[in-house]
Amino acid sequence: MRKLFLAALLSASLFAFGGHDRHDMHGAFKSLNLTQTQKEQVKALFDKARNDSEKGNKEGFAAAFAGETFNRQSFLSLNAAHAESRADFYESLHAILTPEQRAQFVKDASRRFERDADKKPNDIKEKK
Repeated sequence: MRKLFLAALLSASLFAFGGHDRHDMHGAFKSLNLTQTQKEQVKALFDKARNDSEKGNKEGFAAAFAGETFNRQSFLSLNAAHAESRADFYESLHAILTPEQRAQFVKDASRRFERDADKKPNDIKEKK
């Protein structure tokens, strides 16, 4: 039960930082008709971002939450670091895509933002 609670808490914190479902993000590239080289570059970009995010979120959240009192400054620093990491990701992605692909990506992202704005966080469910 404790593991389930900690997993739920970590998932909630990742959601709060604007984490995306990896499969949803990969699906966002289907309409872009990426070349093989672009696919490899985007995959490498995702892998790096995922590794950086998992490490930073895990360590930063623990530092903010594990003490006797909640460390607000540590938590806010984690959020700033996450924003910096996302900016690096999108800056690199911008350089990979053509102008036409960037325009399509923005259209697709706008649709996802509208769709997701209507969603409410699901109740935490136990995985089997």
